[in-house]
Amino acid sequence: MTSLPELCEQPRDALVGRAAAQGLGLTPHLGHDQLVAELALDQLARGAEVWTEGELSTLYDGFGFVRLARYDYGESAVDAYVSPRQIRALGLRHGHRVRGRVRAPRDEERFLALLEVEAVQGTPVRDLGDVAPFEALEVAQAGRPLAIGGDGELDALAAQAPWRLGDRVLVHTSPSFGAATWLRRVADAAVAACPAAAVTVCLLEQRPEELAAARAGAAGAGVRVVGAAFAEAPRRLTQLADLALHAAMRDVERGRDALLLFDSLAALTHAHARSEAPSGAWIQPGLDARAPLAAKRLLAAARQVAAGGSLTVIATTRSGDSPLEQAIANEFLSTSNSDVWPEHPERSRTRPRPTDRS
Repeated sequence: MTSLPELCEQPRDALVGRAAAQGLGLTPHLGHDQLVAELALDQLARGAEVWTEGELSTLYDGFGFVRLARYDYGESAVDAYVSPRQIRALGLRHGHRVRGRVRAPRDEERFLALLEVEAVQGTPVRDLGDVAPFEALEVAQAGRPLAIGGDGELDALAAQAPWRLGDRVLVHTSPSFGAATWLRRVADAAVAACPAAAVTVCLLEQRPEELAAARAGAAGAGVRVVGAAFAEAPRRLTQLADLALHAAMRDVERGRDALLLFDSLAALTHAHARSEAPSGAWIQPGLDARAPLAAKRLLAAARQVAAGGSLTVIATTRSGDSPLEQAIANEFLSTSNSDVWPEHPERSRTRPRPTDRS
């Protein structure tokens, strides 16, 4: 049986060598995902089984695609089409991690197609009916500590502003701060403290070399890194953030602790403003009233669940000299449980909680 996720993790040279060994005459200059697709189609033509596993991205027309984190949940040649009938019959939702066998495209089809769903979130499909949706889960007061120690800087932050599983943490940074690298350090510390947690780092508007470094550091560390470079279309940024958030929500539905480390709320706000129709109302000139809504939904999803499991959101916000950036940062100030200044640890603080005020 051929695994698309395993093929996707192989370097390009290994894929080209494997194609040559199988006697495939490949068109020059194929992308990494196209090489994987050619190998998969060859295996299917030989009668072998090919399976995929990734996050389900549902579209407005009722169908969806299995997206792979290796390609940052973007469109790729190895996406598997999921029919509306499959989605309705099984009650699949946006962000579900789906595993199943695929078939080759037929007639005028352009994509691989999911033949059957073998597992959802790593468990048999039959268990899906017993899972309550994220929105129906009872919210509890966050109480379990999230240890982030591991080096001097993180220890100082932990002492100044302790975090708990289920918190929403605002990380205030300057434009020159290396937020992607810092979040990777926090992710490594979180995995060491909570090995069973699902940890995702989602990076928007990054330099390509920073994305590559973040992915390389995540190899084998139990951290999933997805991101988009600064040249990506605004709609692509909002779709990436949305799927990363919903994938974390699906983990919480199964009672897991999920951590979403996000850079940045400002980038998501700008992307949302550029990809949605203006409302006609303004927070200030240049900042539409609807622009922060996607970032606020991401923060609002953070919670401790009474039945077990939690979603912790650790998100950066930029505090630069621009009045627009400051206005965006001000939109999130009252939403956090903790405020962190990595460049000025002494300013970090944990906000009073309802149980602290009673």
